[in-house]
Amino acid sequence: MTERASKVLLGRTEVGADFFLDFSAAWHTAIQGQSRSGKSVLTYVALSQLAAMRNVIIAGCDPTGILLNPFAWAPRSDLRALGAGDLNAHIDVLAALLSLMQARIDALLAKDLDKIETFTEETPLVVVVMEEYPGLLSAASSHDKATGARAADAVAPRIASAVGRLARESAKVGFRLVLLAQRFSSQAVDTDTRSQFGARISLRLDNADAVRMLHDSVSQELLQQFPDFLPGVAYAELPGSKSLFRTDVIDYSEYVRRVRHFHPQGA
Repeated sequence: MTERASKVLLGRTEVGADFFLDFSAAWHTAIQGQSRSGKSVLTYVALSQLAAMRNVIIAGCDPTGILLNPFAWAPRSDLRALGAGDLNAHIDVLAALLSLMQARIDALLAKDLDKIETFTEETPLVVVVMEEYPGLLSAASSHDKATGARAADAVAPRIASAVGRLARESAKVGFRLVLLAQRFSSQAVDTDTRSQFGARISLRLDNADAVRMLHDSVSQELLQQFPDFLPGVAYAELPGSKSLFRTDVIDYSEYVRRVRHFHPQGA
């Protein structure tokens, strides 16, 4: 089938222009914002549009089980893990994603190609959503301590290693990693991994270090405004551009309705 669009409308800039995030562009995305900043709504807006695209698969790990639950009947349920009760399920999903990534790399090598540029239902874009990623790592670390896991069996470093590989190696084969956090820190995302994220979006934050984790060149004037951002106001850095924008608004029930319209039970 022919290539389809994978650009989503997130909101409006200060001057009233539409603000888009183009998932066909070969970069990953990091989004952070403290509680009630509008981060969840922003994610609902993006995922509800991606759900309508037949050349896109939504994958990933959701320790809350809330964000990705509406995709229960979407294709490739084996690429999604929900809840924190079974951390090995997240390991399995990440392993499956790495296996798919390697299969795509091998297919490119066989054709003397270096990247996938056209996304179809047969070769879809894979959007890997890591909901509350620092929280998932924290839960995994607590699990490792509680179980006395040896280094080879510890869950937390295996999750971090897999996400690091996806960040470094997967964009050329049609994977787009979306890391979500209330705030990022060097404990959750090291410098090498952070450098792979071309799209960086921050909503309200009361911690200057967290802002600088994603926006190291932000002005002091703007830095001082982050604690006062209204819900839904976000600062975005994309390759070649910087913008303040306000997100569109949908609630969770509308998000669920939209996703399940395109991925109904039994489909």
